Amino acid sequence: MVTAASINDLKANFKGTITEPGQDGYDTQRWSTLAEQPAQLVVYPKDAGDVSLAIKFATKHKLDIATKGGGHASGGQSSSEGLVIDFSKYMNGARIDPENKIAYVEGGCKTVTLAKLTIEHGLSAMLGMASQVGVIGHLIGGGLGLSVGERGLALDNLISAKVVLANGDIVTANEAEHSDLFWAIRGGGSNFGAIVEIAIKLHDQRRDVYSCTFVYAPEKLQDVFREVIEWRKTQVTDELIFLVLTLCPEGTPVLALNARKNSDFASGEASFSRFGKLAPLANMPRQIPYEDLCSLSDPYVANGFARVANSTYVKELTVDLAQQAWDAVMDVISKTSAKGSYVIFELGHFAKMASVPVGATAYAQRINSPLALIQVEYPKDVAGSVAEAEELVNKIKGAIDLAASTSETEGYGYPLFSDVISRVTDTDRYAKGIFGINYPRLQQVKAKYDPNMVFNKWFPIRPSA
Repeated sequence: MVTAASINDLKANFKGTITEPGQDGYDTQRWSTLAEQPAQLVVYPKDAGDVSLAIKFATKHKLDIATKGGGHASGGQSSSEGLVIDFSKYMNGARIDPENKIAYVEGGCKTVTLAKLTIEHGLSAMLGMASQVGVIGHLIGGGLGLSVGERGLALDNLISAKVVLANGDIVTANEAEHSDLFWAIRGGGSNFGAIVEIAIKLHDQRRDVYSCTFVYAPEKLQDVFREVIEWRKTQVTDELIFLVLTLCPEGTPVLALNARKNSDFASGEASFSRFGKLAPLANMPRQIPYEDLCSLSDPYVANGFARVANSTYVKELTVDLAQQAWDAVMDVISKTSAKGSYVIFELGHFAKMASVPVGATAYAQRINSPLALIQVEYPKDVAGSVAEAEELVNKIKGAIDLAASTSETEGYGYPLFSDVISRVTDTDRYAKGIFGINYPRLQQVKAKYDPNMVFNKWFPIRPSA
């Protein structure tokens, strides 16, 4: 039982801040309100030693544990009714070694922070596409992004990690030390400990990049998808398209196409101006500073909304698939209060990512196919419910899977965008599915480093006997 005396004992050696409900600094807000839980304690560590103390305290008092970096996971991985270790207050920065092209990134560092720090040296990391996403959480769960075609997944750029284990030990994991743990955290997520710092590879980066958004009326859906299918035949590694099926801010159904290229303006226009010939309602090409790229979607992904996400890979992009996806998401929008819902087809150049053998890291979803990201979202004044949101997001996903003849393995989708199955704890069916042939080895690593499943928030891995 946690008592005032036991909390005071923890405070005696804890360098950071410890908060309880009602106290200044206590914060359980998340990107999705459906991911929030009322924690008994929220602690803000200043170093790995603090994290070790917090984990030992939680295990001693049988408190459930969650770790929070960016708090962007809508599946609830960073929330708990027990103890939350929140890196965002003190451990939220990064140190750049430009000579060796390495970034040392703390547990609470966000995408926009690292983008700004690295570009000062003409460098960049393999980052996600939203500014407030935590760098470490994004990496250990996979890590798609703008440069996936050139650099692979974020986790393929990991050099080492400092991890606090379930027993409180602080270890370094890399190819030479704790190599089994190093293998496991590259795709195995938060299942093995609290990752307080990582070292990652950096790459040369131009100072500005191309971005263009086209907006189309619904009747242009099939024409746009036909043109995208043609574009994909000549797509090169530094190009990426997002196709968004949703409502515009004024409430009108639209198809938005956002094209991005790690290039100058002329090269971007040469690749994507073809979409301007399809009579868009809006055509907004521009050259933007690299560090602003991750903030483009900020107006549409603000905190404080009820959301649930799911995803699926599709073997082939077709006009029929596009129509089925459109019909499914618009049916949800028109018949329910989830007016902010959408489907995004993410069309990165996935060949490099998919070329890495599945067993090289724990990440098994190395699929070179278009990715459909599905989100059910309610307006800010609507509370929504997890049960309804999951039902609706599965309805949209089911329509896409049926139209695409998606296999079960492909249907597990992108692990970081699979809320419905990532938090299931009464069976390891979905963990087996998402990790595929890597699951037995992950069970062995789990048995070695966390046999009591202290860390169990995301596709929980059951230790081998």
